[in-house]
Amino acid sequence: MPTFSAYEGSRHQGAPVSLFRILGAGDPAVGPYGFTNGETPITRSGLTYQPWPIKHTPITQSGTLDKNDITVSMGRGTPLDDIWLRYPPSQIVNLTIFEGHADLAPSSFTVAWMGRIAGATLRGDELDLSSQSISSALARPGLRRHYQIGCPFVLFGPHCKASKAAATVARSVSSSTSTRITLSSALPSPASRFIGGLAEWNNPTSGLREIRTIVNVLSSGTVLQLRGGVRGAPSGTDVDVVRSCNRAMTGCAQHSNILNFGGQPYIPQSNPLSDENQFY
Repeated sequence: MPTFSAYEGSRHQGAPVSLFRILGAGDPAVGPYGFTNGETPITRSGLTYQPWPIKHTPITQSGTLDKNDITVSMGRGTPLDDIWLRYPPSQIVNLTIFEGHADLAPSSFTVAWMGRIAGATLRGDELDLSSQSISSALARPGLRRHYQIGCPFVLFGPHCKASKAAATVARSVSSSTSTRITLSSALPSPASRFIGGLAEWNNPTSGLREIRTIVNVLSSGTVLQLRGGVRGAPSGTDVDVVRSCNRAMTGCAQHSNILNFGGQPYIPQSNPLSDENQFY
């Protein structure tokens, strides 16, 4: 059987085929889903890639990472339509594109592109998936710890070490609208501590974990105004409401985590080189 290189260099034998694997992180995970622009199903590493109208914009290898992002366009009618409807999934959804030839063993297909799906747009009968290359994400500058009054650590992260379980209150959904959830009972007072926190629940339809940021708490702690559409939260759904942090010493103390406070609250307000500190 001819090799991959032989097919690539041939004028007549080549039958290029692309495989699109979509897999989201989390428990449970999104997918995996497999699609191919070929005419017949192809099984690779236990996943069957079904024929579907799907394509992607050209993959550019120009040496600059900002040109490595692509858009995948596919016909509507797959489970991805519901996953991206109204609000993107809370999990990271990865995309891997394999390229090969129809007459070759699927195991010989090589990875042509790898990254994550950053967003989706419904356009007529097509679903456009805007995808960001993994190399672009690796080049993004990370957070740096500066000499600052507020705490720079990620809440409940490895440096913060606050207990998410201790900051979580279990409630159930009484009713829900497009961006609001009414709880069966009020949150502990003061409910303002939950502004900026999270509302998490399991979608009974998809089985996925939905996560939304709490923008405001209304009606004496019984109504959550969320950032993003409410999906899969019918009456009776269990919801975890997670307290936020104001990144000051007062908020850190509320989490019983003051020993891990990452800010410098005692920065002098008077600058020895001038009358006032122009930065604080």
